[in-house]
Formats: sequence, C-alpha cells, structure tokens
Amino acid sequence: QDASGTKIDCIHSNDIRALVREQPLAWIVSGAPGAQHTTPLPVQLVCDADGTPQTLLGHFARRNPQVRALTESPRATVLLLGPHGYISPSWFRDRTRAPTWNYASVVFDVEFQFRDDRAAADRLLGGLVTQMEANDARRAFPSFDEPIYKATFEIALMIDNRDTVISHGAQVSDTPG
Repeated sequence: QDASGTKIDCIHSNDIRALVREQPLAWIVSGAPGAQHTTPLPVQLVCDADGTPQTLLGHFARRNPQVRALTESPRATVLLLGPHGYISPSWFRDRTRAPTWNYASVVFDVEFQFRDDRAAADRLLGGLVTQMEANDARRAFPSFDEPIYKATFEIALMIDNRDTVISHGAQVSDTPG
C-alpha cells in the first residue's frame, strides 16, 4: 500500500522474487484475532519455469507452538518487508506535505503443508544456507564480509562465572575477577 492506504499491485513477479531473495526473513502469522501466533522465519520462494511464484519453503522448530496450531488450522499470512525508508517533507517543493515512509512489501495468503521427512528438511536447510552464504550474504549485508572492510580489534568482556562465551575470535586472556 502507498502512504494513502491505496493498494499497489506488484508490477511484475520479478519484484516478488527479488524481494524474497534479498529479504528472506518473513513473519508467519496465523490464528484468529486475540489468539494469533507469529514466528519470524527465513523463507525461500519456488517459482515455475516461467518465473511465476508457486510455493514458499520454510522450517519451523518442532517445539514451536505455532506448528501445532497450523497443523489444526493450516491457513496463515506470510509477511515480508523489503527496502524501506523515511521520506521527509523537506525533500518536496511543497513543504506542507506530511512525512511518509516508502517501502516494498509482499503478503502471501497460504495454506501450510508440513513435510516430516529428513530428506525434505535437508534439502530445505541446504537451500537456505546456500542462499545466504557467499554471494547472497553480500546482497543482504553489502561489504560486511569483504576482507578489505574488516578491522582487527580486541574486546574486554566481564562474564559471570555461570555464563558461557562463544566467539569467532581467539581468546587473548582469561582473568578471574
């Protein structure tokens, strides 16, 4: 929708494919008002040979209460938010215009079908990892994983004895205190 609430239809299915590929974290919303379940999940869009969107793939943790709710009532809405940004009235010649927010979004009304086999889970998780690694990770987070932009630094952490710290960096020292 635009700022006035007017629904704007997608210009082309390429727009949907690009948005889902570049911003794959979706909100899965199900249930009746007042008893809704929501879960943020990465999704993949499967298209037919012509590029028309056909299926969304995703992976819930088995213990997520929304899985049971979707098994009983499989209808849901999947929401994805793409690029967005504030538009200041100072950008217009007419300074009396109200501020607005430009954004791209996709809303899918879906019916869930759970696949409970290891091969399907392996394919899905492999596809999600492949999508977000290397080239696609650079699209989602430009320049963040380029060696030229990395800096060396040290961080001093004060950790409670009952906590565990996990890091990608080497431990420089461990001083009780």
